Amino acid sequence: MKKLIYIFFLFCINCFGQHYSKLVVEVDNISHILNVKQQLTYFNESDKTLNSIVLNDWNNAYSAVDSPLGKRFSDEFIRTYLFAPEKDYGRTFDLQISDKTNKNIFFVRPENYPDLVEIQLDKPLLPNQKMEFVLMYKLKIPNSRFTTYGFNSKNEMALKNWFLTPAKFEKNDFVRYNNLNLDDAPNGIFDMDLEIKSAQNFEISS
Repeated sequence: MKKLIYIFFLFCINCFGQHYSKLVVEVDNISHILNVKQQLTYFNESDKTLNSIVLNDWNNAYSAVDSPLGKRFSDEFIRTYLFAPEKDYGRTFDLQISDKTNKNIFFVRPENYPDLVEIQLDKPLLPNQKMEFVLMYKLKIPNSRFTTYGFNSKNEMALKNWFLTPAKFEKNDFVRYNNLNLDDAPNGIFDMDLEIKSAQNFEISS
């Protein structure tokens, strides 16, 4: 297996105690599937005790014709999406979430939000405290002809808003936005390490 590693960090000013993700990703750029193991440290930077945590899963917006994104494409008569074969759609599947003791944690997709994941916490997360999770999931990347992001006819992939990220928290609640291909996801600020592996011979750039 050829192993390519690319590590980078996102920094901000005065962001003490922000979220952190470490991702190990195995890429199959023939099937356009990414196998992801993600270690997520969520820091409650609010002054509110949290009983759940919301994550953005914008790749799953491409999972159906009748998703909010699909309906927007329909309103704009984007026929490439409406009549695309199943293999061109994207989705997130086989999602499992556990805590650092390997105990499974219950989660839901809120009604009308197929591109969000809400983790139900076993115990409240107090202000200025953190909680660690392990997320295992697979990503089927969509065809790039819909938005220019995804896989193309050369099996190259351009990725944006592809892995699970903590949603922004403001005004005492999480910001819940569907992926409508309008703007960047409302993510909370986070640091990240990324390691990518592939059995195929390809290059990665950022």
